[in-house]
Amino acid sequence: MSSTTLANVALRVIQLIMTMNHPSYKGKTPVIFWRALFLGLLTMALCSFVPFSIFAPVPLAMAALLFGRMVALTVGWISFVILLVMFNYLGLSMLVAGLFVLSAIYAAMITQVVLKGIPPVKGIVSSGAIIIVAMAALIGVSLLASDLSLREELMELVSAIITQFKQENQEMLSRGGDEVRNLLAMLNHPDQIVDEMLRWLPSAIFGTAYMVLWASFFMLLKNSAVWKRITPYQYSVRDLVSFRMPDFMIWPLIAALTLILAGEYLFGAVGVTIGGNLLYCLGLFFFFQGIGIYVDSLRYMGVYGVFRSILTAFTIVFAWKVLALMGVFDMWFNFRKWLVKKNSDSSSQD
Repeated sequence: MSSTTLANVALRVIQLIMTMNHPSYKGKTPVIFWRALFLGLLTMALCSFVPFSIFAPVPLAMAALLFGRMVALTVGWISFVILLVMFNYLGLSMLVAGLFVLSAIYAAMITQVVLKGIPPVKGIVSSGAIIIVAMAALIGVSLLASDLSLREELMELVSAIITQFKQENQEMLSRGGDEVRNLLAMLNHPDQIVDEMLRWLPSAIFGTAYMVLWASFFMLLKNSAVWKRITPYQYSVRDLVSFRMPDFMIWPLIAALTLILAGEYLFGAVGVTIGGNLLYCLGLFFFFQGIGIYVDSLRYMGVYGVFRSILTAFTIVFAWKVLALMGVFDMWFNFRKWLVKKNSDSSSQD
Protein backbone atom coordinates (compact mmCIF):
# COMPACT_ATOMS: atom_id res chain seq x y z
CA MET A 1 0.00 0.00 0.00
CA SER A 2 1.48 3.39 -1.01
CA SER A 3 2.07 6.27 1.36
CA THR A 4 -0.60 8.32 -0.46
CA THR A 5 -3.19 5.60 0.11
CA LEU A 6 -2.24 5.37 3.79
CA ALA A 7 -2.56 9.15 4.14
CA ASN A 8 -6.01 9.10 2.53
CA VAL A 9 -7.13 6.29 4.84
CA ALA A 10 -5.82 8.15 7.89
CA LEU A 11 -7.56 11.36 6.79
CA ARG A 12 -10.82 9.46 6.25
CA VAL A 13 -10.60 7.92 9.72
CA ILE A 14 -10.00 11.34 11.28
CA GLN A 15 -12.96 12.74 9.31
CA LEU A 16 -15.22 9.96 10.58
CA ILE A 17 -14.07 10.56 14.15
CA MET A 18 -14.75 14.29 13.92
CA THR A 19 -18.16 14.05 12.28
CA MET A 20 -19.10 11.32 14.78
CA ASN A 21 -18.33 13.65 17.70
CA HIS A 22 -19.52 16.91 16.14
CA PRO A 23 -21.64 16.62 12.95
CA SER A 24 -21.28 20.38 12.41
CA TYR A 25 -17.61 19.78 11.53
CA LYS A 26 -18.55 17.88 8.37
CA GLY A 27 -16.63 19.33 5.44
CA LYS A 28 -14.19 21.17 7.72
CA THR A 29 -11.97 18.20 8.54
CA PRO A 30 -8.59 19.61 7.36
CA VAL A 31 -8.98 22.92 9.27
CA ILE A 32 -10.35 21.28 12.41
CA PHE A 33 -7.69 18.58 12.33
CA TRP A 34 -4.84 21.09 12.18
CA ARG A 35 -6.36 23.12 14.99
CA ALA A 36 -6.69 20.04 17.17
CA LEU A 37 -3.18 18.91 16.29
CA PHE A 38 -1.86 22.36 17.18
CA LEU A 39 -3.35 21.96 20.68
CA GLY A 40 -1.73 18.53 21.00
CA LEU A 41 1.64 19.94 19.95
CA LEU A 42 1.18 22.83 22.39
CA THR A 43 0.82 20.30 25.21
CA MET A 44 4.02 18.67 23.97
CA ALA A 45 5.80 22.06 23.96
CA LEU A 46 4.65 22.85 27.51
CA CYS A 47 5.96 19.47 28.67
CA SER A 48 9.36 20.39 27.21
CA PHE A 49 9.62 23.32 29.66
CA VAL A 50 9.21 21.71 33.07
CA PRO A 51 8.14 24.92 34.94
CA PHE A 52 5.25 25.33 32.48
CA SER A 53 4.29 21.65 32.41
CA ILE A 54 1.80 22.31 35.19
CA PHE A 55 -0.44 23.84 32.47
CA ALA A 56 0.24 21.13 29.88
CA PRO A 57 -3.15 19.37 30.32
CA VAL A 58 -5.05 22.52 29.30
CA PRO A 59 -4.57 22.38 25.48
CA LEU A 60 -5.51 18.69 25.31
CA ALA A 61 -8.56 19.31 27.50
CA MET A 62 -9.58 22.16 25.19
CA ALA A 63 -9.18 19.87 22.17
CA ALA A 64 -11.51 17.34 23.82
CA LEU A 65 -14.10 20.00 24.69
CA LEU A 66 -13.97 21.65 21.27
CA PHE A 67 -13.65 18.67 18.94
CA GLY A 68 -14.62 15.62 21.02
CA ARG A 69 -12.70 13.12 23.10
CA MET A 70 -11.89 10.81 20.18
CA VAL A 71 -10.29 13.71 18.30
CA ALA A 72 -8.25 14.65 21.37
CA LEU A 73 -7.19 11.02 21.74
CA THR A 74 -6.15 10.90 18.07
CA VAL A 75 -4.02 14.06 18.19
CA GLY A 76 -2.64 12.93 21.54
CA TRP A 77 -1.36 9.72 19.98
CA ILE A 78 0.07 11.63 17.01
CA SER A 79 1.88 14.04 19.34
CA PHE A 80 3.21 11.15 21.42
CA VAL A 81 4.57 9.43 18.30
CA ILE A 82 6.28 12.70 17.34
CA LEU A 83 7.84 12.78 20.82
CA LEU A 84 9.18 9.24 20.41
CA VAL A 85 10.67 10.14 17.01
CA MET A 86 12.35 13.20 18.54
CA PHE A 87 13.66 10.98 21.36
CA ASN A 88 15.22 8.53 18.89
CA TYR A 89 16.66 11.03 16.43
CA LEU A 90 17.18 14.26 18.38
CA GLY A 91 18.06 12.88 21.81
CA LEU A 92 15.02 14.42 23.52
CA SER A 93 14.71 13.40 27.17
CA MET A 94 12.18 10.67 27.95
CA LEU A 95 11.07 12.87 30.85
CA VAL A 96 9.11 14.91 28.31
CA ALA A 97 7.29 11.79 27.08
CA GLY A 98 6.47 10.84 30.67
CA LEU A 99 5.12 14.32 31.39
CA PHE A 100 3.06 14.15 28.21
CA VAL A 101 1.41 10.88 29.28
CA LEU A 102 0.64 12.33 32.74
CA SER A 103 -0.74 15.50 31.13
CA ALA A 104 -3.04 13.40 28.93
CA ILE A 105 -4.37 11.61 32.03
CA TYR A 106 -4.98 14.91 33.83
CA ALA A 107 -6.66 16.33 30.71
CA ALA A 108 -8.97 13.30 30.48
CA MET A 109 -10.05 13.70 34.12
CA ILE A 110 -10.64 17.45 33.77
CA THR A 111 -12.65 16.88 30.60
CA GLN A 112 -14.78 14.28 32.37
CA VAL A 113 -15.57 16.76 35.16
CA VAL A 114 -16.75 19.35 32.63
CA LEU A 115 -18.76 16.92 30.49
CA LYS A 116 -20.55 15.50 33.54
CA GLY A 117 -21.31 19.01 34.84
CA ILE A 118 -19.58 18.37 38.18
CA PRO A 119 -18.75 21.47 40.30
CA PRO A 120 -15.04 22.40 39.95
CA VAL A 121 -14.05 21.90 43.60
CA LYS A 122 -15.85 18.55 43.88
CA GLY A 123 -14.33 17.44 40.59
CA ILE A 124 -10.80 18.37 41.62
CA VAL A 125 -11.07 16.67 45.02
CA SER A 126 -12.41 13.41 43.57
CA SER A 127 -10.04 13.40 40.58
CA GLY A 128 -7.05 14.07 42.82
CA ALA A 129 -8.03 11.20 45.11
CA ILE A 130 -8.26 8.85 42.13
CA ILE A 131 -4.83 9.93 40.84
CA ILE A 132 -3.20 9.51 44.27
CA VAL A 133 -4.68 6.03 44.76
CA ALA A 134 -3.62 5.04 41.23
CA MET A 135 -0.06 6.30 41.77
CA ALA A 136 0.20 4.48 45.11
CA ALA A 137 -1.08 1.29 43.48
CA LEU A 138 1.39 1.68 40.62
CA ILE A 139 4.29 2.09 43.04
CA GLY A 140 3.11 -0.93 45.02
CA VAL A 141 2.79 -3.14 41.93
CA SER A 142 6.21 -2.07 40.62
CA LEU A 143 7.79 -2.91 43.98
CA LEU A 144 6.12 -6.32 44.05
CA ALA A 145 7.42 -7.03 40.55
CA SER A 146 10.95 -5.93 41.46
CA ASP A 147 13.57 -7.56 43.67
CA LEU A 148 14.68 -4.14 44.90
CA SER A 149 13.18 -2.01 47.65
CA LEU A 150 11.82 1.47 46.98
CA ARG A 151 14.98 3.00 48.44
CA GLU A 152 17.20 0.87 46.20
CA GLU A 153 15.10 1.76 43.14
CA LEU A 154 15.43 5.45 43.96
CA MET A 155 19.17 5.09 44.58
CA GLU A 156 19.65 3.67 41.09
CA LEU A 157 17.53 6.41 39.54
CA VAL A 158 19.17 9.27 41.44
CA SER A 159 22.69 7.93 40.80
CA ALA A 160 21.98 7.73 37.07
CA ILE A 161 20.62 11.31 37.03
CA ILE A 162 23.62 12.62 38.98
CA THR A 163 26.06 10.87 36.65
CA GLN A 164 24.34 12.34 33.58
CA PHE A 165 24.24 15.80 35.19
CA LYS A 166 27.98 15.69 35.94
CA GLN A 167 28.79 14.63 32.38
CA GLU A 168 26.66 17.39 30.84
CA ASN A 169 27.95 20.13 33.17
CA GLN A 170 31.67 19.34 33.49
CA GLU A 171 32.72 22.86 32.53
CA MET A 172 30.44 24.50 35.08
CA LEU A 173 31.48 22.10 37.86
CA SER A 174 35.18 22.68 37.16
CA ARG A 175 34.99 26.44 37.78
CA GLY A 176 34.94 26.08 41.56
CA GLY A 177 33.42 28.54 43.99
CA ASP A 178 31.25 28.13 47.09
CA GLU A 179 28.06 27.37 45.17
CA VAL A 180 29.73 24.68 43.08
CA ARG A 181 31.37 23.12 46.16
CA ASN A 182 28.01 23.00 47.95
CA LEU A 183 26.40 21.45 44.87
CA LEU A 184 29.13 18.81 44.59
CA ALA A 185 28.84 18.04 48.31
CA MET A 186 25.18 17.26 47.76
CA LEU A 187 25.72 15.31 44.54
CA ASN A 188 28.42 13.18 46.16
CA HIS A 189 25.93 11.90 48.74
CA PRO A 190 23.01 10.45 46.76
CA ASP A 191 21.94 8.46 49.82
CA GLN A 192 21.04 11.69 51.61
CA ILE A 193 19.06 12.88 48.59
CA VAL A 194 17.13 9.60 48.52
CA ASP A 195 16.41 9.80 52.25
CA GLU A 196 14.92 13.29 51.79
CA MET A 197 12.89 12.09 48.79
CA LEU A 198 11.44 9.21 50.81
CA ARG A 199 10.73 11.54 53.71
CA TRP A 200 8.62 13.90 51.61
CA LEU A 201 7.28 11.44 48.99
CA PRO A 202 3.67 11.35 50.32
CA SER A 203 3.25 15.14 50.32
CA ALA A 204 5.06 15.39 46.94
CA ILE A 205 2.60 12.97 45.30
CA PHE A 206 -0.38 14.63 47.01
CA GLY A 207 0.76 18.16 46.21
CA THR A 208 1.63 17.44 42.57
CA ALA A 209 -1.72 15.77 41.89
CA TYR A 210 -3.84 18.57 43.31
CA MET A 211 -1.66 21.47 42.17
CA VAL A 212 -1.69 20.34 38.53
CA LEU A 213 -5.45 19.72 38.64
CA TRP A 214 -6.20 23.09 40.24
CA ALA A 215 -3.87 25.13 38.01
CA SER A 216 -5.08 23.40 34.83
CA PHE A 217 -8.75 23.77 35.76
CA PHE A 218 -8.16 27.43 36.64
CA MET A 219 -6.63 28.14 33.21
CA LEU A 220 -9.35 26.13 31.46
CA LEU A 221 -12.13 28.12 33.16
CA LYS A 222 -10.26 31.39 32.58
CA ASN A 223 -10.48 30.65 28.85
CA SER A 224 -13.96 29.11 28.92
CA ALA A 225 -15.23 31.56 26.31
CA VAL A 226 -13.27 29.53 23.73
CA TRP A 227 -15.02 26.20 24.37
CA LYS A 228 -18.31 26.90 26.20
CA ARG A 229 -20.13 27.58 22.93
CA ILE A 230 -19.45 23.93 22.00
CA THR A 231 -19.57 22.30 25.45
CA PRO A 232 -21.83 24.14 27.94
CA TYR A 233 -20.68 24.21 31.57
CA GLN A 234 -22.65 26.10 34.20
CA TYR A 235 -19.69 26.87 36.47
CA SER A 236 -17.03 29.58 36.16
CA VAL A 237 -13.67 30.45 37.66
CA ARG A 238 -15.54 32.17 40.51
CA ASP A 239 -16.87 28.79 41.62
CA LEU A 240 -13.31 27.46 41.74
CA VAL A 241 -11.67 30.31 43.67
CA SER A 242 -14.55 30.55 46.16
CA PHE A 243 -13.27 27.31 47.72
CA ARG A 244 -13.30 27.22 51.54
CA MET A 245 -12.04 24.47 53.83
CA PRO A 246 -14.62 22.95 56.22
CA ASP A 247 -14.29 24.29 59.76
CA PHE A 248 -13.43 20.88 61.22
CA MET A 249 -10.24 20.76 59.11
CA ILE A 250 -8.59 23.11 61.59
CA TRP A 251 -8.13 20.12 63.93
CA PRO A 252 -5.92 18.12 61.54
CA LEU A 253 -3.93 21.33 61.06
CA ILE A 254 -3.43 21.66 64.82
CA ALA A 255 -2.45 17.98 64.98
CA ALA A 256 0.14 18.50 62.21
CA LEU A 257 1.67 21.48 64.02
CA THR A 258 1.74 19.51 67.27
CA LEU A 259 3.60 16.64 65.60
CA ILE A 260 6.14 19.04 64.12
CA LEU A 261 6.79 20.72 67.47
CA ALA A 262 6.55 17.73 69.80
CA GLY A 263 6.49 14.69 67.53
CA GLU A 264 10.16 13.89 68.12
CA TYR A 265 9.51 13.51 71.84
CA LEU A 266 6.40 11.37 71.25
CA PHE A 267 7.25 9.22 68.21
CA GLY A 268 10.83 10.11 67.31
CA ALA A 269 11.84 11.39 63.86
CA VAL A 270 8.86 9.57 62.30
CA GLY A 271 6.46 11.84 64.18
CA VAL A 272 8.08 14.99 62.77
CA THR A 273 8.00 13.51 59.25
CA ILE A 274 4.31 12.62 59.55
CA GLY A 275 3.52 16.09 60.87
CA GLY A 276 5.49 17.79 58.09
CA ASN A 277 3.79 15.79 55.34
CA LEU A 278 0.36 16.39 56.84
CA LEU A 279 1.06 20.11 57.14
CA TYR A 280 2.13 20.42 53.49
CA CYS A 281 -0.94 18.46 52.30
CA LEU A 282 -3.35 20.60 54.31
CA GLY A 283 -1.39 23.75 53.51
CA LEU A 284 -2.04 23.23 49.81
CA PHE A 285 -5.80 23.50 50.31
CA PHE A 286 -5.40 26.54 52.57
CA PHE A 287 -3.24 27.99 49.78
CA PHE A 288 -6.14 27.51 47.34
CA GLN A 289 -8.44 29.20 49.84
CA GLY A 290 -5.99 32.08 50.19
CA ILE A 291 -5.85 32.58 46.40
CA GLY A 292 -9.62 32.98 46.34
CA ILE A 293 -9.49 35.59 49.11
CA TYR A 294 -6.68 37.43 47.32
CA VAL A 295 -8.61 37.49 44.03
CA ASP A 296 -11.71 38.76 45.84
CA SER A 297 -9.57 41.45 47.50
CA LEU A 298 -8.25 42.65 44.14
CA ARG A 299 -11.81 42.70 42.80
CA TYR A 300 -12.89 44.70 45.87
CA MET A 301 -10.18 47.26 45.11
CA GLY A 302 -11.29 47.49 41.49
CA VAL A 303 -8.27 45.71 39.97
CA TYR A 304 -9.29 43.83 36.81
CA GLY A 305 -7.99 42.46 33.56
CA VAL A 306 -4.39 41.74 32.70
CA PHE A 307 -3.00 43.72 35.63
CA ARG A 308 -4.92 41.56 38.11
CA SER A 309 -3.66 38.41 36.38
CA ILE A 310 -0.06 39.65 36.60
CA LEU A 311 -0.43 40.56 40.29
CA THR A 312 -1.98 37.17 41.04
CA ALA A 313 0.79 35.30 39.22
CA PHE A 314 3.56 37.20 41.01
CA THR A 315 1.89 36.72 44.39
CA ILE A 316 1.49 32.97 43.81
CA VAL A 317 5.18 32.64 42.89
CA PHE A 318 6.78 34.93 45.47
CA ALA A 319 4.27 35.03 48.36
CA TRP A 320 2.63 31.60 48.36
CA LYS A 321 3.27 31.19 52.08
CA VAL A 322 1.35 34.42 52.75
CA LEU A 323 -1.59 33.09 50.71
CA ALA A 324 -1.56 29.84 52.70
CA LEU A 325 -1.55 31.77 56.00
CA MET A 326 -4.36 33.95 54.68
CA GLY A 327 -6.37 30.79 54.07
CA VAL A 328 -5.66 29.54 57.59
CA PHE A 329 -6.68 32.80 59.31
CA ASP A 330 -9.81 32.93 57.16
CA MET A 331 -11.07 29.97 59.19
CA TRP A 332 -11.50 32.37 62.12
CA PHE A 333 -12.01 35.80 60.56
CA ASN A 334 -13.97 35.00 57.35
CA PHE A 335 -12.36 37.77 55.29
CA ARG A 336 -14.92 37.44 52.51
CA LYS A 337 -17.73 38.88 54.61
CA TRP A 338 -15.96 42.27 54.39
CA LEU A 339 -15.81 42.00 50.58
CA VAL A 340 -19.35 40.89 49.78
CA LYS A 341 -20.99 44.27 49.24
CA LYS A 342 -18.43 45.67 46.82
CA ASN A 343 -18.05 42.36 44.98
CA SER A 344 -21.80 41.98 44.48
CA ASP A 345 -21.83 45.38 42.80
CA SER A 346 -18.87 44.62 40.53
CA SER A 347 -19.34 40.93 39.73
CA SER A 348 -20.40 41.81 36.20
CA GLN A 349 -16.90 43.19 35.52
CA ASP A 350 -15.15 39.89 36.31
